[in-house]
Formats: sequence, structure tokens, C-alpha cells
Amino acid sequence: MKCFAVIFVLLFEFHLAQGQEPAEGEQEEEKIKNYGIEWSLHTGPLLPNLIEGMDEILMSWGPRFGWPTSRGRLEISLLSGRGEGIEYMAASVSLRGDLRFEDLTGIFYLGADGHQYTYPAIAPTTIFVAGGHVGTGILAHIGGDVWFRSDMKFNLNPGTALYFGFGIMIRAPAGGGAEGSQERVSASG
Repeated sequence: MKCFAVIFVLLFEFHLAQGQEPAEGEQEEEKIKNYGIEWSLHTGPLLPNLIEGMDEILMSWGPRFGWPTSRGRLEISLLSGRGEGIEYMAASVSLRGDLRFEDLTGIFYLGADGHQYTYPAIAPTTIFVAGGHVGTGILAHIGGDVWFRSDMKFNLNPGTALYFGFGIMIRAPAGGGAEGSQERVSASG
């Protein structure tokens, strides 16, 4: 937990150092910014409920990769956690929508999951279960192509689980005429 606090403080200070006030008399103009592919690393607690053999919070982490489509963003993410005699892995495919609010971007998504639970402490038992999820979160621009992402994802089947994820995301601008997801942003002229 101390590590998250240190990272948050450093990122916040970096964001403040990058902030630039528009010169007096300059008007902010609205423009469309296209984003291409994005990748991130995320970490956070997984809170299981009614999952056989899992009754403790698992600290988890994993990578995420996304790209624009005509209907939103398609994301693929992996999640891995270990604790209390359980090894947990999940793969998810999501369709995500972005909604811009002032300096933040709200995100919402839904998709399908594959969960694998291994219980090495009891016996070498591995269980694979398919499920689904819905989620929401916030993207905050740090500077350049770097964003902070915070998620809350609700998993269904087996049982239920709630994942609170935090991470750093790199959003590459769409280039060379590539179709990217569009988002209204304000920039100083």
C-alpha cells in the first residue's frame, strides 16, 4: 500500500510540473484527438464472494492492451494473483466506451472472462470457469501519452468478485491516417 501512495504522489507532482497556463488573451480551442493502440499495467485487490475455496482478498496484477474499433475500444487483459494457497489467473475481452468530462475521461465496459483457479495447498486441483464482467473507471491525463487509469470491475460466475485496479497507461496517437477513437479535448491555441 505504501508503494501505491509513493507512486501516486510522484505522478501527481509530475502532473503539476507539466501543467501550463495559457498565455493571457489566448483562447482555448476545441479539437478532436485520435488515439490508436494503448497498453497498460494494472494492479489491485480482487475481492471474491461465493467462490469455493477463495475467501481471502488476493492482490493481483496484469497487462492490458487495447485498440480502437468503429464501436468503441476492444481490450484484452490478463490478471494474475496468488495468496492463501490459491493461484488465480484470468483473461478478459472487453468492449469499452469513453466519455470525456472536463479534465477526466470516464470509461465503461463489458465483456467475457476465463478464470483459472489452482489450489496447490489442498491438492493439485485446477478449475477453469467462463464468466462475464461489467466495469467502470476513470482516465486522468498525466502528460504526453501517459495516463493514469483506475477501474472497478464486477465479475460474474463463478460466484462474484470485485476488482479495484490502478495503473499507468500509454495511449499512442493514431498516425498515418489510421482510424482512432475520437475524444473531444481542449488545448491552448
